[in-house]
Amino acid sequence: MITILTIYTLFVTPFVVVFPTVYEWCETTNNDLIEFDECPEGEDSPGWKKNQTLFKIELAMDIIYFIEILMNFVKKSRAHKDLQAIANNYLFGYFLFDVVATIPCLFMSEPIKFYLLKGFRIVHGARLTVPLQLVLGCALQKYSKKRQNDLSSFAGLIFFVIYISHLMACAWLYLGQ
Repeated sequence: MITILTIYTLFVTPFVVVFPTVYEWCETTNNDLIEFDECPEGEDSPGWKKNQTLFKIELAMDIIYFIEILMNFVKKSRAHKDLQAIANNYLFGYFLFDVVATIPCLFMSEPIKFYLLKGFRIVHGARLTVPLQLVLGCALQKYSKKRQNDLSSFAGLIFFVIYISHLMACAWLYLGQ
């Protein structure tokens, strides 16, 4: 589930950063949509609007990520079996990235100015190919392990190229604005 949420975040975050009016906007009296930074009356103005569906999805995701942060302090691995080793491994690994990407957005009612912090979840980019690996592992059972690994690696490479293309297109649009 965390992998699917991570994939969603890695694709949606750059899009929302480039097009913030997808997430929240300010309506003027003549029904023009302008971004929050340009809204003259601020967040409490009657023209202030937020995409409630996207807000609820993001809030649910942040709650799940917060639970994941807590669970990572007790998640065993082959190398780390006692709680102190697990906690130290997580604290000196992804903890800072996870906290910066989750906590401000979770406890500050998700304003668009903190949305860019979700970009810190890019450190989990290796999770992009996990579902693909599982599907290809089942689909390619009749082939040898080497062939399975080659085809899975190639499919993963294609998926990463698609993601990097998406990321670069969002960066290009952001710079163009």
